[in-house]
Amino acid sequence: MAHLYYYLFYAMEYSGVLDITNALHLFILHLIFIPRINKAMAEFTEVFNNYKVHTESNWTPNEM
Repeated sequence: MAHLYYYLFYAMEYSGVLDITNALHLFILHLIFIPRINKAMAEFTEVFNNYKVHTESNWTPNEM
């Protein structure tokens, strides 16, 4: 998932939509994307912690 944001931010910068030297652009970028990134990380953590690990008798990390 991290690569999605990397390429998105790179494309925004490359196309001229995002100016990383502009404090307002960075503020808006943080305002919009930090909650989205945090939500994606929380969803990943939830899925990962409930995924059965085959080498540990099919227990999830939460059960271990």
